[in-house]
Amino acid sequence: MSGDNSLTMEYDHGRKGAAFQAFLNSSDEHLTMKRFIDQHFPDVLASMLTPEIDTLKCLGIGCGEGQPDRQMVRQMIKVFKHVDYLATEPSSNLISTFKECVKAERDLDAAAFSFDATTADEFLNSNPGNKYHFITMSQMLFYVNDFRKCIRSYYDLLEDGGVLFIIHLSGTSGWQKLWWEKLLPTVLKGTETDLTTGKEIEDELKSGSYNYSKTTRESLINFEEVFKESDAGFLLLDFVSNVENSDTAFSGNERVELLEYIKEKCCRVVNGKIYFDNSQDYFIVRK
Repeated sequence: MSGDNSLTMEYDHGRKGAAFQAFLNSSDEHLTMKRFIDQHFPDVLASMLTPEIDTLKCLGIGCGEGQPDRQMVRQMIKVFKHVDYLATEPSSNLISTFKECVKAERDLDAAAFSFDATTADEFLNSNPGNKYHFITMSQMLFYVNDFRKCIRSYYDLLEDGGVLFIIHLSGTSGWQKLWWEKLLPTVLKGTETDLTTGKEIEDELKSGSYNYSKTTRESLINFEEVFKESDAGFLLLDFVSNVENSDTAFSGNERVELLEYIKEKCCRVVNGKIYFDNSQDYFIVRK
């Protein structure tokens, strides 16, 4: 198998889109996020509640279609009189879907949404110095040039007492084992900056002496189709391995060895079905 980095998913956006959809169809990630936000986010908001905050100024980075963002806003409007939420997302299609959802979901009317089709790095370059009480990053630190700098820069945009909320793949998940232990020495060699997990994020938060807490929540991906080697399974394997065209990128023996490793090290069996460990880390960083 070639170590050519052109194999990585970063370089094939059409295939990547289909692979991402296969992931969404097989994962309970959004449900896991919703449960965490419903159960724990009210405590985060209560800790921010001060007489000085009349309007809660919020910034979402790399929001996608905004599922967790909208869920958080539902909690915010229960606590704060005014909520201003600026959602940034470089994909025009995803941000359009976010806008349509806000229009359709009438329970969000009490919040003021604005949108900016920009990347995390571009926003930092164009921001006129605005500060925010709350900034969220959900599964987006893969897509920045330097995740450490990104965390530092957005932390600096917080008002005193503000919160940076990071949701990311756990450092104990199957992703960490598959990427860093199995694939990085070969096919993913040289792509370390694309393979950030909660382990690397926590290392940065510790070294920077940030005031943070971390909660890990179990999430699972149904991996049955991967082991059946169906078309949908290969798309899902593309997404999880970060290698495009996994049906041909791995030779027959390599694929057998890879699937054996995934089954043994990255999965568990629930009710007779094989699930990939998609556990999530939730970081609350306070300024």
